[in-house]
Amino acid sequence: MLGEALKAGTTMLIEGDPGAGKTILAATICYANAIRERPCLYVSLRERWEVFREEMLRLGMDFEELNALHLFRYVRLPVIVNTSMLNTVTKVITDYVAKIKPRIVVVDDIKLMTSTHRFNMHKARSIIQNFLYDLSSVIKGVTILVTGRGIEDEAITKELEHAADVILELRVSVDEGALKRLIMIKKVRGNRTPSWGLPFRIVDGHGIKVLVPVNVEEASPPSSDAISLPCRALSEAAGSLCRGCLMLVSYPPDGRWHECIYLPVALMIALGRLKAAVVSFRTSSSEIRHAATHALRSVGLDERLANELVIHAVGINPALLGLEDILEICDDVLRNHYPDVLVLHGAEMLEFLYGKSGRLASTLYNLVMRARLRGSSVIILYGKTHGSTYEALSALSSIVLRLEYVREENTVKPQLYVWGSGNVARILSADELRQCVDEGMRSLSAIRRSALVMREHP
Repeated sequence: MLGEALKAGTTMLIEGDPGAGKTILAATICYANAIRERPCLYVSLRERWEVFREEMLRLGMDFEELNALHLFRYVRLPVIVNTSMLNTVTKVITDYVAKIKPRIVVVDDIKLMTSTHRFNMHKARSIIQNFLYDLSSVIKGVTILVTGRGIEDEAITKELEHAADVILELRVSVDEGALKRLIMIKKVRGNRTPSWGLPFRIVDGHGIKVLVPVNVEEASPPSSDAISLPCRALSEAAGSLCRGCLMLVSYPPDGRWHECIYLPVALMIALGRLKAAVVSFRTSSSEIRHAATHALRSVGLDERLANELVIHAVGINPALLGLEDILEICDDVLRNHYPDVLVLHGAEMLEFLYGKSGRLASTLYNLVMRARLRGSSVIILYGKTHGSTYEALSALSSIVLRLEYVREENTVKPQLYVWGSGNVARILSADELRQCVDEGMRSLSAIRRSALVMREHP
């Protein structure tokens, strides 16, 4: 919708609090057009060229190179103090428009052209509106006006908003100790605007990264290509894991039985020769890589093949990030490594930090949809067996494996609750679980022997 609105003759207003990223967003639009050989004129009433250049270079935008190619021009003008100076500004812009013929013109910060009381405000507004809003038609492109927000500027802001074709408002807030940034699309002339904001991050080397929600219609249906479970008992109880679907493996945090939790997952990966990416919310990158490859070696793979199948492993501290950051990191893993399976380890840490906000389930839902869009399945290892987050995850899952413990006389025995979409839930005993793992390892051993024979006798 927004892409269709940014056509020739469009005036865009970017507004928001100090530090929200207004200049970065305007510069990003400017840069994206300039590298496509649509020249951009950036008029600043605030930052010196040297400061702007270095900041944008840190974010991955080399404006100096574009300047040398005559695709970009940065002009810093003095703050307006009278109407005569305002006329000078419009003349300077007109002269540069004639010289470089830009398709994008940015004026940052428009508030500084209207906030002084040393001249007739009505005349100043008239010049701005008659000049700047006609500018888009003159250049046959887009004019971007950047402005801050403040009570003293409310009248001016309303006039600018009324005349603008597109209005983006950047918001910054602190949510559960993490900085949260949103782009609100307040107006797109001729279109309905959404009532929700788009989360975004400012990333060194990348600039602004917007987390656009995945359209469910684009992400479905799941692929008919399925991932087999490692033994007959699990297959009969849960079927198979479809590509792009979610499998939840949950267990009591004080009763993690590795034979039930990790070995079936390792056997799935090993038997299917699946490329696996692992994201841990509980351990470091080196620790989770070691744990993942160790699990694969435990079911019979050699070290070389185990390392080949674990194509990426990263540990992140969710206490240092917001949910949008975590979603973006996981999406980067999907986008850059194309795993068959994305394994999320220690997902209970997310609930401890963000479970009360109500946004955790929606974040994980978006992640599953992003994985489905790329044909990757998701396996969540979750150290909890009850509660609202468990219920939300199980509702999203195609397969649920839940480790439980039952008391028998003076002993406690493990059992596995197994459910797959379209199947009746079943309980597997500890002995059946051991038999399942043994069966999977025998199948893997037979595959390896068959492969060895084929190599020796092609």
